[in-house]
Formats: sequence, structure tokens, C-alpha cells
Amino acid sequence: QYGAFQGIHVPNGVTLPDVTDREPEKMLLFIGSFYGPNVQAGQWLADLATYLPDYRIVIAGGSSQAVKTDATNVELLGPVDEEILHDLFMRAGIFVNLMASGSGTHLKVGRALSYGVPVVTTQIGARGYSTPVVTSVDDAIGAIEVVFDHYEDYSVRARREAESLEWSAVMGPLRNWVEHRR
Repeated sequence: QYGAFQGIHVPNGVTLPDVTDREPEKMLLFIGSFYGPNVQAGQWLADLATYLPDYRIVIAGGSSQAVKTDATNVELLGPVDEEILHDLFMRAGIFVNLMASGSGTHLKVGRALSYGVPVVTTQIGARGYSTPVVTSVDDAIGAIEVVFDHYEDYSVRARREAESLEWSAVMGPLRNWVEHRR
């Protein structure tokens, strides 16, 4: 009806933080707003805590206020400011995003990648990204262990993908497209 689509796909971009002094710990991190799919993902991660006793599990953002757990290795931080988020990403070993529903690209995954934090996620959580380790909730423990066994490789791949998604990189094709339409 309107003719052929004449546009360009621009992925979500990321801002690259300075990560030269990043010191990853054996910490599994999830951050999500108070939104049903985020609450579910945070709860699933908390439920894995007894199977991952050597890991510190940190769940931040509004979703953590609805997560229930007695596990001593789980920290529920609630909403946090940018300074604390930066500190969490600087220390995170793996970002775990066990999303079962929701829509669009998960910006939290792009942010984790920008810090060089490997991501273990589901197919839904990986939408729009190429380097996350995709798993199911049932296989998340195995995926976490594999990533830690090969941590440096996964971290380098995460940062490389983020570099390809840096704002100037993703906006370049759009600028060119607009310039040729004037």
C-alpha cells in the first residue's frame, strides 16, 4: 500500500565506560525494573542460589523488591543510583538475564556488554545481541560454569560487541542515509 520500505535499521546503542580497572568477582548480577518479566527473571536467579553456593548473587532494581529468598548468598538491593550500578558492573562476573517474556531489546544486556561482562540469558533476553551465552532456565547453572571456566574469552567477546554498538558506530549509517535523502 505504501510502497517498498525505505529506511535503515539502527540497533540500540551503548555508551562505553572506562573499564581498565575492572575487577570481576564471582558475582552473578541481574538488574531489572519492577516489571513482571523482570521479577520472574530475578526470582529464577534467586532460586538457583542453593545450587551456586560459591557465587554471590546480586539482584538490583525495583524487581528485587518482589523477589523472595532465604539464601544467604543472595543480595536484594532494590532501586540503586548510577554510581552503584557502575560499581556493580565493574565487579560483576556474569550478568544473568533469565527472561521468559517481554519485548524488544534488553538494554541491560547492552550495558553489561559495554563493561565486558559476559551475559548468560535466554533466547528472549538475547534478542538483538550476538555474543550472549543463550540457555534455558533449566540449563543456566551449566552455562554459568562454562563462562567462568573461559572467562577471559567471553569478556573480550562481550566488549567487542559493545564496541560495535557504541553510539557513533550505530548512528553512522543513519547519518549517511539521511544525508543521501536531502
